[in-house]
Amino acid sequence: MFKYHILPSLLLLALISCNPVGTDIIEIPLKVGEVSSAEGIDLKKGDKVMIWSKLEMNDKDDSPAFKVRYHIESEGKSLLYDSLDVFKGEHEINSKKTTESYRSSSSSGKDSTVYYSQHKFEIENTQFVVPKDGKYNFDFKLTQDLSSFSKGFSIILRK
Repeated sequence: MFKYHILPSLLLLALISCNPVGTDIIEIPLKVGEVSSAEGIDLKKGDKVMIWSKLEMNDKDDSPAFKVRYHIESEGKSLLYDSLDVFKGEHEINSKKTTESYRSSSSSGKDSTVYYSQHKFEIENTQFVVPKDGKYNFDFKLTQDLSSFSKGFSIILRK
């Protein structure tokens, strides 16, 4: 009877210990026009590095289509230069919406309360398969000002 429970128990243990989105390597906050980097990340051949975007934004605003340029290099050699179309990601996690408000005054002297939703989430954008063992540098540049709709933006590298 004991042998009939070993395989299901091992399978359950494997599923519980598995993190479906990977483990965080680093989170990199981005500001418009600045290059933000993660340098000297030690990776092994075949590792999959997933690039996620983390946003905090107001739902009342239309989300502009924007891109983040990125560059990956190792040993001084450029391996990949591309851009991420942030809202065309594959998976969304850690999504949380809250209702916020502020007081608005009109010229007639009446104050009113305006309600809006604040949305925080992470979205998977792309992945990079490591070609050989070594140290890798990841550079990111946000090219559009998001301050009109976003309270925060960062890139998360996960393995």
